[in-house]
Amino acid sequence: MKEIRISLDGMEINFETAKAMTKALAQSYNLDTDLLAWQDRKKKTHSPPEVNCDTEEFKGWEEYGRHHGGRWEMRINNGEYTMIYS
Repeated sequence: MKEIRISLDGMEINFETAKAMTKALAQSYNLDTDLLAWQDRKKKTHSPPEVNCDTEEFKGWEEYGRHHGGRWEMRINNGEYTMIYS
């Protein structure tokens, strides 16, 4: 999976803005992309929420994204928001 890091200075963004930005970027690589997993560190939430397959290196939601076709992991502002797309 390819990791893409996005750094935004000078503006606050919310989850919906982060999702829209990363989806547009993912669609530039794959028009049929799907959001497989995500994390909103500000709100301390992630999806899928009930995945219990944490490893030493990755949280369950990340493992889910990696093993269900994740091709692009996009991290905004050092992981404030993380989205995994197919």
